[in-house]
Amino acid sequence: MGVAAATDIERVLDGYQWADGYRSLQRELEFMGGTGASDPEIRDWALVAPQLTFPGKDRPWDAGGHSFSVKFRSRVGVRVGDYSEPQHRQPVEVIISPEPVASANEVLEAHRRAGRGVFLFYPVTHHDGERAPHDVPTMGFALLVPTQRN
Repeated sequence: MGVAAATDIERVLDGYQWADGYRSLQRELEFMGGTGASDPEIRDWALVAPQLTFPGKDRPWDAGGHSFSVKFRSRVGVRVGDYSEPQHRQPVEVIISPEPVASANEVLEAHRRAGRGVFLFYPVTHHDGERAPHDVPTMGFALLVPTQRN
């Protein structure tokens, strides 16, 4: 787990090359930038890359000095269906909670901050079975914005 400034994540997402030029996160980028009716006041993002417990026959993807599990995700046309999984989202919701969560582990609770979102990162392949050496994973992600304090 790491932390990145909101401006760094916005720059990456703004520069991401979407399938067929489709900018599926345009509204989210505008929201994160504070345009429109409300400002989510996101200062930074906890970067979380869920890892497979049993990676099986697939080889990891090495990038930026880290080794990542690669998940299989099917396509719906040129886009990917769902990247995230409920068992990954539920624990990290502690980080975006405005109040301490009694059942949270110490690591997640230590990352909880006002104005912190969660960027769940999933390197994925669209080929079921072992990934070929030339198959560079697609960057998949899910964004969880901080819960507003009352």
